[in-house]
This record gives sequence, structure tokens and C-alpha cells, in this order.
Amino acid sequence: MNTLNKTKINHVMTHLPSSKVLTSAWLFTEGVTPQLNRWYVQSGWFKRIGQGAYSVVGQSVSYFDALCALQQQLKSPVHVGGKTALQLLNMSHFVPLGGLREILLFGEGVKELPRWLTTSKQWPVRFTLCRSKLFHETVDLSTLIQRDFESVPVQLSCPERAIMELLEHVPQKEALEEALLLMENLVFLRSTIVQSLLENCTSIKVKRLFLYLAKRCQHTWFNDLDLSSVELGKGKRVIGQGGHYNAEYKISLSHLSRDDDEQLPAV
Repeated sequence: MNTLNKTKINHVMTHLPSSKVLTSAWLFTEGVTPQLNRWYVQSGWFKRIGQGAYSVVGQSVSYFDALCALQQQLKSPVHVGGKTALQLLNMSHFVPLGGLREILLFGEGVKELPRWLTTSKQWPVRFTLCRSKLFHETVDLSTLIQRDFESVPVQLSCPERAIMELLEHVPQKEALEEALLLMENLVFLRSTIVQSLLENCTSIKVKRLFLYLAKRCQHTWFNDLDLSSVELGKGKRVIGQGGHYNAEYKISLSHLSRDDDEQLPAV
């Protein structure tokens, strides 16, 4: 290794980012070319994670490092959301034994995730990208928060936003029964944030289902909402196979009957 290459690697080693995953893009800003990356791999400094990503030999990397690199080094507009965010915030009883197996990433306009993230055997989870536009651009930015996991900063949805992201996938990917149990845990949601999200949510189904579940759970913050400014659309919505109709929110649900719901034949 010549003096210039050694000087560069010494610079990198003393200016490492928050993530232990080092992307080619970040390395390039530090003056490390693709040719140097290969040289450092051959010289035993770097380990190749996948195309466009490396780690320092001897350092263990986690999927939190990968998420941090994606968000901070690549500036990808994705965040951890839905059920994954609730699990990481300890607001779910449904964390699989052995830890998470899937990380749900939400990113409107993001076409795909880097291959080094989705194909590497480095982490015991799979990453799933959700591209839907659930909220208008005017949504409160405080609905995205940053937390440290294993001393690594990661951006994710706040609980108020995460539960709505989860409800978008009911019943196709998430069970209605689980959504109810998760809602029961959300005793301390902030009504001001809920109000902003409801007003900026683009899905009639999500808004109606959220309100139905929140009222069913009798959360005190529900009483602080001003529903006169929330657009709930017209007509009925069928979620799942139907069977129980709630006239207030005009939704037909399966397996969640209650005394004041009107019994309907399965749809």
C-alpha cells in the first residue's frame, strides 16, 4: 500500500459515520474511489457487504447500521413504519421470537432499495418497500422521529403515524384482530398529531377504520378530536369479508362484532 492510500484509509478510519455500513457514495465524498475500495478489500481493511457497501474488517454490523446508511449516507427518503415502527417503539406484543424478521420501509417515490440492502446475508431480516402515498405533503413533519437503536440513529414513524400505516394494509397483509390489539396499546397517543394525520390522510378506509378502532378501545384522546374537519367520504367500505356493519363509520368488518353493530350477511 502506497503512502497516499494509507493516508486515505487513516482518514476514513478516524472519520467513520454513525453507521458501520460504509456506502460507496459516502466513501467517494471522503476521497475513496471504487479502485481504492477494491484495494482496501484486498488489503484486509474492508469487507464487501454487497455492491456499493462495505464494512471495516472486524466490526460487526446490524440492520440498524444498514438503515442508518440508507437514510443518512444515501439520503434515501424512506423511514421505518407500520408494524415495524410499533415493534421498535415497544408498542406491540407481536415481536417474533429471535427478533424482527421483516423491516417495513415507507418511501413515496422510491422505486427500489439498494441490492446490498435486500440481498445481503449480513442481516437476519428482509426489507420490504411500501411506496403508497398515504399522506399529503402538508402532513406534520413531527410524525417522523429519530431514535437510537444499538447506538445507531434511525428515522421511523411516530406511533400515531405507524398505526395508520399498518391499517392501510388491513386485511391484505395485516390481520384486523391484530390491528385491534395494537390499537388497545395506544393509550397515550397525542390528539394533535392524530388530528393532523387524519386531515392529511388520503385513504378513506384508513381514516374510518382508525376512528372505529379508537372509539371501540375508548381511548381518552379520541374525545379531543375534531372530526368535522376530517373528510370521511361517502358510501360504504367493506374490509375483509364483511359480516358486521358499523353504521357510524359505514364499514363492514369481519370477526370484530360488537353489540351496537348491525349484523350483515358475509360479503
